[in-house]
Amino acid sequence: MRGMTYSQKAAEILEKAIELNPENPRPYFLLAQNIFHTPKMFGGGSKNALPKALEAKKYFEKESSKEGIGPKWGAKSNLRVIEACNKDS
Repeated sequence: MRGMTYSQKAAEILEKAIELNPENPRPYFLLAQNIFHTPKMFGGGSKNALPKALEAKKYFEKESSKEGIGPKWGAKSNLRVIEACNKDS
């Protein structure tokens, strides 16, 4: 039961993060991961997760060309989500 409550809250917070910084790939990745692990009957699954993961990939690629001290985590994990979505489809 907690999963349903907190998963929805997490999704709302991640959507807000996207709204505040639409070019940050991490909220897209985390949302894709959340959707992937949500049962299909509740709107989850690979078909619904893949668009968010692909959006994250686009921003990770854009971000990788930047230099600086920004965060570097998530890109490889996002590729694994994309792979899992494609395998599951």
